[in-house]
Amino acid sequence: MKDAIAGRLESANLWRRASARWLMLMGCTEYTEAQREWMIQRRAFCLAQIPPPVLPEKIDIREIARAADKTLQQMGIASPSGEAFRGSGCKLSLRQPPNTITSPEQQNNLSKA
Repeated sequence: MKDAIAGRLESANLWRRASARWLMLMGCTEYTEAQREWMIQRRAFCLAQIPPPVLPEKIDIREIARAADKTLQQMGIASPSGEAFRGSGCKLSLRQPPNTITSPEQQNNLSKA
């Protein structure tokens, strides 16, 4: 059994398309059971020819960490404990903006200065 379109697809190494073509031909009513069995085998052959997908290389996280550490050192903010990103321990109140005078004593101290 031959199909010109499926043959051209196979010769061009378009295995998925050739497999789909054989599947479409199997649905036609004009073929015998023996011909359909041959198409099943040919389709299986086409599917077996599909190369496995190429997996991307794994990223080496250590190289990224080294580059980040080097950048932090060049910027002068390197800290082994990571304090540059966690704050210096000074916590501001969310309700009160910084540098606001809240008590009368603070107002008196500012007026004397």
